[in-house]
Amino acid sequence: MAFTTESTGSPVKSVTVILTKPQDWEDWIFLVKRKADANSLWQYVDPSLDNQPELLKEPKFPQPSSLTPPAEDFTNLTDQQDRSFQRLEKVYKLENKRYQEFRRHIEVLDTHIVNTVSRENLAFIRQDCDTTYLALKALKRQLAPTDRAREIEVADKYNALRKTPRSQDVDKWLANWEIVYQEATMLKIPEVSDNRSLFDFLNAIKGLNETFSTTKMTQLLETKKEDLPTLPTLIKSFRDLRRLSKADRTSRDTHSAFATLQGQPDQKPECFCGERQWYSECPYVIESLRQPSWTPDKRIQDLFDAKLAKDANFAKRIEKARQRAKRY
Repeated sequence: MAFTTESTGSPVKSVTVILTKPQDWEDWIFLVKRKADANSLWQYVDPSLDNQPELLKEPKFPQPSSLTPPAEDFTNLTDQQDRSFQRLEKVYKLENKRYQEFRRHIEVLDTHIVNTVSRENLAFIRQDCDTTYLALKALKRQLAPTDRAREIEVADKYNALRKTPRSQDVDKWLANWEIVYQEATMLKIPEVSDNRSLFDFLNAIKGLNETFSTTKMTQLLETKKEDLPTLPTLIKSFRDLRRLSKADRTSRDTHSAFATLQGQPDQKPECFCGERQWYSECPYVIESLRQPSWTPDKRIQDLFDAKLAKDANFAKRIEKARQRAKRY
């Protein structure tokens, strides 16, 4: 990770990718294109084009022969010729300014390319690559994976993610799910067709949170295909649940530590349903926690409904628990 103050003078977070192996190509060329697009250069360097695009040419200073009417030299010009020269000189200055900016941006892009190609891969652009286009073309020929190779690589990554992480950082694992899913969708590989990824993901997290996995799986099976959530939405729900649970655990640990210091027992409060649990864990409160086989106790349900209608503070706590549950 690097920081730059180029152009604006203010700190800007930027990412540097070194082109070392074929797996680096997509990210590397993406950053090169972004840099080129920032100065309208991609049309001149795009390596997917079959032929070298025509570059801007350095303009020529107006000559006496180009005046109207033509002159033999710049001495003793008529008024008409002098006005003609002034117009041509103005056009020349504008075109030359544009050309100099173009050359400067090209040089900056060339420097970026050379600085982000590994030492071993510099060999591919040392000879016969006197333009940026030719350099990118040579690197693409050597390092860009074929579509079929990319499909196989992404499919392998996807299948590896279908296993429940044991020692791997879960947040990093979730981020990899999002990245690989996006790549797989772009390549249209079979593994992510027909919403299969939703069920693959839920099966993969069963070992992390069986209740969430089972509940969401049931909801998916009962939902019309056109109303199904996207995988990124499902991942976000699970990530939000993990963060909420972590925050709850931190809060409870703090409360428990304080209670222990005060000589009080370390336990959850008694819920209105008779269980020792938080409202966010009660199926009477949170509908998404209800298992398919769950049925409410009429006595408890009536008690809950009556307390909800009469006790404003209780109703506020229930509503707060439900709003938090909606996030996942």
